[in-house]
Amino acid sequence: YGADNAYQIGTFDGKTFAPEGPKQPGAHGGAFYAAQTFSDIAPSDGRRIEIGGLRSGHEARPFNQMMAFPTSLSLRETSQGIQLHREPVWELHTLHAETKTWQALPVSTEEDPLKEFSGALMHLELDLLPQDAKKIHLDLRGVSLTYDVTTETLHRGELAVPLPLEEGAIHLEVLVDRLSVEVFGNFGAVYVP
Repeated sequence: YGADNAYQIGTFDGKTFAPEGPKQPGAHGGAFYAAQTFSDIAPSDGRRIEIGGLRSGHEARPFNQMMAFPTSLSLRETSQGIQLHREPVWELHTLHAETKTWQALPVSTEEDPLKEFSGALMHLELDLLPQDAKKIHLDLRGVSLTYDVTTETLHRGELAVPLPLEEGAIHLEVLVDRLSVEVFGNFGAVYVP
């Protein structure tokens, strides 16, 4: 990782880093910083778990920084070469008090099928099939997320992040906390805290 939140894949012999490709974007939006990975994960677990800081704040709070949710890092082969993927650790599921599931839920501009559902703390997993839609919009506790189907771009306010459709769909995993929203696109290929 660099100060620009970009990462580069390569080898390190203890003294010299030899890059094996160009820099790639890491966390998008400038809120994520000072990431560290845990060094005491059991070898049988096999994960590389990271936690970083988030610049977030609220006018009623005496602080403007917090810890991000822990994520599991992995390198995966993609059509653009090997890329870093970041996904929330599975242990977050143990915090769920209630689970609701919808399947094949049609969405239209006339009616919000989830209007009765709300909460301060949410862990959403969405498989979106846009079909004829040009845009898909989510409002998550005041954070506006829009997926532009024609440009294959995820927008959070003014921030625009490429997120290609995969077999006509996108997968979003969203962690909503009292002071943060963390978005993981296409199984961790994109991270927007």
